Amino acid sequence: MRSRHIGSHRRSAAEDFGHRPWADHGAGRMFMHRPAFGQAAIQMLVIAHCSRRTGLSYSITKEGYSLTYTYPNPPPAKEASDAMIVSTLGLYSSGSTWLFNVVRCICAKHSDKSFSVYADSGGDVMSCFGDEIEYLVIKSHHLDNDFLKIIRATSAKLIITVREARDGVTSLMNRFGTSERDALSQISLSASAIAVARNMFGHMIFVYEDRFMDNKDTIKKIADYIEVEISDDFASEILAQFDREKVASDITAQFEHASADITYDDATHWHVGHIGDGKSSKWSETLSDAAAAAIDEAINPFCQAELRPGLVINWSSYLFRHSDGRNLEAGQVITTGMNDHLLIYGPYLFLPPGRWRVDFRFRRTGVGGTSILKIDAILGYESGLLGSSAARLDGTDEQHCGFEFEHTHLSHPVETRVHAMSYGSASNVEFLGVRLTYLALVASNRGKALQIVSAECRETFEPSVM
Repeated sequence: MRSRHIGSHRRSAAEDFGHRPWADHGAGRMFMHRPAFGQAAIQMLVIAHCSRRTGLSYSITKEGYSLTYTYPNPPPAKEASDAMIVSTLGLYSSGSTWLFNVVRCICAKHSDKSFSVYADSGGDVMSCFGDEIEYLVIKSHHLDNDFLKIIRATSAKLIITVREARDGVTSLMNRFGTSERDALSQISLSASAIAVARNMFGHMIFVYEDRFMDNKDTIKKIADYIEVEISDDFASEILAQFDREKVASDITAQFEHASADITYDDATHWHVGHIGDGKSSKWSETLSDAAAAAIDEAINPFCQAELRPGLVINWSSYLFRHSDGRNLEAGQVITTGMNDHLLIYGPYLFLPPGRWRVDFRFRRTGVGGTSILKIDAILGYESGLLGSSAARLDGTDEQHCGFEFEHTHLSHPVETRVHAMSYGSASNVEFLGVRLTYLALVASNRGKALQIVSAECRETFEPSVM
């Protein structure tokens, strides 16, 4: 498998360290220098493919382009002159690098015009196209809206790997020293992209707990899915080449004499500390009960199952903080009234784009008049308000107050907030967390075109494989 460079020359890992044991079937190289590709380039790709494929419609305006999904019959078979894109999209720590390298080997066996790259945005993908490419293998942990459009426009083959979210968080913490909150943020970003992609496109999916990476049949199924014929002997050779213990030994051998700043192989994407112990349910040895419950309720509903209307996730109070940054303790009360100010905020996690209902859960700890709070949801990176409402609390029973909002950006986290108001009765209130209910898929072009997609329309997409 070859690679194409954009920009100045970069030495490969093979040049730096000699032969790589796991690269026997060709070694692509990550594109390290990419020009900026914007909407115009993606527009041209879409137009080129729309001329011979169904499933997309587009229009061009002075402001740019508008791209919306339509739902006809599945697109026709790929023309022989088209490059096949194989997108390997995996939750962090779910065996995604194993999958990426298996696909690289299969494609390189079939063609010497195969290239591989890590990309998580449409602009990154655009930098990889060229007439000389027959197979383009892309590894991703998350996607942006433009990447989704490219998958649809090119009829890319999509292969997904998933894992129990609590183990994904634990693996990042144990292998890389990532903090619990940062690991949860990364897992939520990855899981959100996977949930949307598997809901929109035909795909093949593998579950880490099934130990797919230990099974030769997995390799045969992958080859069949990307329409490449391989022998049983070749499948066995790949399985042995990417055995977990062998890869761990090869990584150690490659990097033990390298300089301290070189910890990553840009062809295979293996890096120092990459191979863990392979255990499942190890979260119980690392996470507190509160953390485990919070991660389970926040991520697993759409990480372990398909995203469907009516799906409910919960953001536990464990994930929230006081306005001064202190963690909100379970059962801790907040005081309403007095003056206008921020009380609590969180959790700054990623959600699958769609139409959502958010309900803030409260319990007053004392009697008195009506307590009034302001509740809202905002999109991260200063991207704006999603929705807001007033919460009027009476009595001491648990009360829910909320609103609906439309979220259209895969790459922006969501934060919910509670504010004290200067009117209403001052009282002590226990914050019990936030419940979110998924209502419908939203297809959007950066907010310029918004479409609520019904369940009936969504069913006309290609069926999943496996």
